[in-house]
Amino acid sequence: MLRRRELDTLKDLYDTARNECGRIALVRGPTASGKTSLVSALGEYVRSEDGRVAIATGSQAEQHMDFGAVEQLLAEVSLPRGIVDQALAAEGTCAERDRSSDPGCSFSRALYDAMSKISIDGGATVCVDDAHLVDGPSLECLTYLARRLREFPILLVLTISDDVVHQMSELVGEMERLAHYQGISLELLTRHEVLRSLSTMLDRPVTAQAAADAYAISGGNVLMLAGLADDLVTDESGPVDSAVPTGPDVLQRALQSGRATCEAILSIARRADPVGVDVMQALAVIGTERVDVLPAVSGIAADRVTRVTRSLRMAGLLGRDNFQHPLVRQAIVDSTFPDKEQEIHLRAAEVLHATAADERLVADHLLAAGRSPQPWGEYVLYPAAEAALSAGDTATALRCLTLVSQSGDLDNPAGFLRIATRMEWWKTESDAEGCLNLLLALLRSDRFPLHFLLRVARQLLAHGRVRDVLDMLARLSHRTVRHDQEAAEVRNFVQWLRVSYPSLVASLPAAATAGADAEYLADPAENPADGDVWNRSCCALRAALSADTDDKFVTWAAEILRGSRTGEAELDPIEKALTSLVYRDRLDLAAPWCQSLLDEAKENGSQEWYAILAGIRSEIAQRRGDFHTAVANSAEALADIPLGVWGVRLGLPLASRINGLIAIGDSERAGQVLKLDYPQAMLQTRYGLHYLQARGHYHLAVGNGELALRDFLACGELMTRWDMDSSTFLPWRYNVAETLVSLGDYAGAREAIEAQLDRVKGHSTRIYASSLRLWAATVSFERRQEPLEKSAYLLENYENKFEYARSLAALGKHYYSSMETRQAEQVLSKARQLARESGAQRLVDAVDAFALGAGLAVQPSEQLGRFVPEELSDAERRVADLVVEGCTNRQISERLFITQSTVSQHLTRIYRKMKVTHRGDLVRRLRAALPRHVSGTR
Repeated sequence: MLRRRELDTLKDLYDTARNECGRIALVRGPTASGKTSLVSALGEYVRSEDGRVAIATGSQAEQHMDFGAVEQLLAEVSLPRGIVDQALAAEGTCAERDRSSDPGCSFSRALYDAMSKISIDGGATVCVDDAHLVDGPSLECLTYLARRLREFPILLVLTISDDVVHQMSELVGEMERLAHYQGISLELLTRHEVLRSLSTMLDRPVTAQAAADAYAISGGNVLMLAGLADDLVTDESGPVDSAVPTGPDVLQRALQSGRATCEAILSIARRADPVGVDVMQALAVIGTERVDVLPAVSGIAADRVTRVTRSLRMAGLLGRDNFQHPLVRQAIVDSTFPDKEQEIHLRAAEVLHATAADERLVADHLLAAGRSPQPWGEYVLYPAAEAALSAGDTATALRCLTLVSQSGDLDNPAGFLRIATRMEWWKTESDAEGCLNLLLALLRSDRFPLHFLLRVARQLLAHGRVRDVLDMLARLSHRTVRHDQEAAEVRNFVQWLRVSYPSLVASLPAAATAGADAEYLADPAENPADGDVWNRSCCALRAALSADTDDKFVTWAAEILRGSRTGEAELDPIEKALTSLVYRDRLDLAAPWCQSLLDEAKENGSQEWYAILAGIRSEIAQRRGDFHTAVANSAEALADIPLGVWGVRLGLPLASRINGLIAIGDSERAGQVLKLDYPQAMLQTRYGLHYLQARGHYHLAVGNGELALRDFLACGELMTRWDMDSSTFLPWRYNVAETLVSLGDYAGAREAIEAQLDRVKGHSTRIYASSLRLWAATVSFERRQEPLEKSAYLLENYENKFEYARSLAALGKHYYSSMETRQAEQVLSKARQLARESGAQRLVDAVDAFALGAGLAVQPSEQLGRFVPEELSDAERRVADLVVEGCTNRQISERLFITQSTVSQHLTRIYRKMKVTHRGDLVRRLRAALPRHVSGTR
């Protein structure tokens, strides 16, 4: 028995009543605080003492039945039917007169007579539980009896709930004035009482933490605690002599696996008021932040809602501002039927919208309801979707748009599509599939304007949905372009296809491509789509990919990047602007831009942006010969987003990872990357070219030259067909030549590498110098030293230790073959050191193997100095490098972004410092300045 102290008090009162004179006890306490159990225990005690017990229970259902409680008492003491009939007859006679003038003649007198008879042979107890729910006439009878109770050995016990004491003020006041009255108050259990009671209920030890957790959930409510104990017994399977386990997870599991606590909660609510469950479920669903709308949401009068919430607060279910514990709220929500829960959410959304509440809160309720009232539901869900996208929560944004699309005709299709086309990335593959299906439904609709359909098409293509987009394009081919703006939109889409999905351009109607070819090289300031960042980025990338254009695209790309911030701009144009710089080997510009955007993405928590930018940074690191960084960046990119969410963009980070792993000597892991699934449509895109080249590198690394040659030639054939044959994008001719050398076809290799040299001169020092090194391998021995030395010279000041190391390694081998052993050792030592610094373990191993076979002492060395004389400034050194490379003044000005006049001024100072008078002398003088162990001069 939990209320032992209070039970002892009642026992004493009964003994006093039986031995001396009648007593009255008024037991007060919160709902479900143990009042009924206390009355029942008292009844057992009285019967054990051979006393008589009469118990009546108040009920809201019978509160309007006159004398209902008195009839219960008379039936409890098993009075002869004649006495009951006599009482009813007396009441009928009295009813004919004015009851207020002579109340003693009513049923009250009959009850008095009945109680006097049952107490003749000993003590008796009359208990009325929930007296606040007893009918008015019965209360009058009980009051009549209470005033005369001292004459009989009877204990009268009434129980009422704390939350209705103010409604029972007349009865309570009447009782308190009587000398034989005593009040008993039941409080919620304390932490210590919960510890003791829970241990008793479970019949096993309970730790202080377990008791604290139980107290936090139950609030000290006896019924709640008993339910929780039952659920713990159901869930617990440990030894019976061990302490009850602690922790919120244990309690949560117990509540989920059992039903006793939930039933206790609902019972408390029902005891508080018949509508108590409805009020509590509505409160649990909508939350306590807007309790002011609870009456409107629940459809229950405000004063009644106030009474119920006050009762629940006194019972320990509610705290001051919220539920006593989150698990209590969750248990209530779980007990609510899904249909009812959705209705509550919908009603809450309607009420909150009508009161101009926060739209995010309204949207949350609409999403939970699974319905969107039109037309206002759209205008609530659109901002919620945009806010979710800004926070990186694409799943919620998708739910918002899906709900709108299921609600019938759209009132604002433009708003819908604006958000739908922003959803480029998703957290999970299921979210991706859901959004793509939603976009497909839009694509098949004829209700939307052309430019929105084209945006949707871009997004679907980015995830490999080629057939669906082709079907749309076929339908659009019969659609008349209505004005100049639509014509510009079609041309912009064609530009995007040319740099992203060039394989599809041939599928377009001829009218769609008209004018697009001439437009992409125009100055954006004169472009019809002035200000359209998509078009400008596509123009910049196409210019960078084309074989015969100047570096005007750099200005376009820089303008796009300067005006972009992660989270605010769209990702696609930024990616194209960055990669245009990378593809033209302008790593000096691309690297800082990429790092700046990466830092922003990390600060903003934009996982998708960070992954894409990490993939680009991996490509930059690979082109710089920093392979450990390339491998790390590609791993970072692929880890941030599931592979199935990348779409066709997956080709770039996969390729960078494969190339990096091959360079560091881990061909096995590179082969594992090649086994990963990718969208087949990727091979129809620019990203697929990266993948083809990387796969060729893998085949070459593992000694399968024929497969490597097939991949490199396929890459070249596509680049040529798609007008992407920039010598700096993916130097496939160089790859072909390198493969042919490995296969022993030196003539074919020379033809390929000479074509590469012709195309790359003046565009990329790195690729030009590397091509010189490879060309040297295809010519006779006596012609090799000059191109090898020139290659090393050009790369000495270039930020690519790997390519520099390869050229030095080739030069060192040539020195060895020329019997210049000392020079060979020095140059190979430098090559080995640089290869180690760049993480190129394969090259380190190759140098070591050659040195071992040749008997050379190759060690890390710092003896190689700078090839350009120290007296030249940095600016003059850069000009001198390009002069040795064979660039004209105009080409130098374009490469260094300086005027031709400035180039001439630099050359004048270089001539003076080097003591030469014209360009040819300068080249010979610079070559003569090379250290003897590099130049080979004797």
